[in-house]
Amino acid sequence: MWTLQKEDEDMFKLFKKKEKQAEIVQPALEPVIKAPDKPLPKVKRYSFKVAGISFHENEIRDCLLMENEDYNMSRKDLIDMGMTDTMIYQYNDLSTNVQLVPEPDNPHDPDAIKVITDGAHIGYVPSKEISTVRDLLNADGLMIGCSFHGGEYKILTEDPDTGKYKLEKGKNNIGAVVTLKY
Repeated sequence: MWTLQKEDEDMFKLFKKKEKQAEIVQPALEPVIKAPDKPLPKVKRYSFKVAGISFHENEIRDCLLMENEDYNMSRKDLIDMGMTDTMIYQYNDLSTNVQLVPEPDNPHDPDAIKVITDGAHIGYVPSKEISTVRDLLNADGLMIGCSFHGGEYKILTEDPDTGKYKLEKGKNNIGAVVTLKY
């Protein structure tokens, strides 16, 4: 059994006495970011696939997409990185500056709205989406983004019976989805 020696008892009493005398005062901390008085409004999203993009695939590939370094990885590297059973596209999309521009002089549809990313015309708002998109173009705080998908890809899969890996290559049409946040 542990017992306090006289010296330890004196030290303990002194510590307790000092502890009572010491008053620890901490200043009241103010929050770094004040919570809003009202809840923030939810951000709404509206997305659509860009129409007519196939007419602009070469321009998109040449001007708007950049080489995906993962596409050039070897089988061994893909396995080591755990990148099996995943489509690896040859190109990645860059963040883009997106504009939706009404085109009243369009000979096919005077209500047409063209989609421009980083200065390149990539297609149009689909006709069934025009009314909604036109209304949203006037929304306060509107943010517009665009993401591309498709193109040449490869996928490395493991045969469950043999444990051997098979590399397949293919190509999907390039597509784009525009998202409006308001």
